[in-house]
Amino acid sequence: MPDGNSAVSASNDNTIEIWELENGEMIATFSADAEILSFSISPRRPILAASDRLGMIHFLELENYCSNLLAVDDQRPMHLGVSG
Repeated sequence: MPDGNSAVSASNDNTIEIWELENGEMIATFSADAEILSFSISPRRPILAASDRLGMIHFLELENYCSNLLAVDDQRPMHLGVSG
């Protein structure tokens, strides 16, 4: 994540998880109706957009889970694909 304190993972079990890097604890999870194919994190707002195998786009607000998320030097979005 842009804050450097958290990480996001997605897997073929239809979930997106947010992890605290300092202690390895999962701090949030989101379950979709289908496998998550990709996600992107906005560098300007604490929002994650994810697509699933059914063609749905999910928007998740992250500000309650990640501190200092808006303090980002690089203004390009982070794009991540998930392979299964």
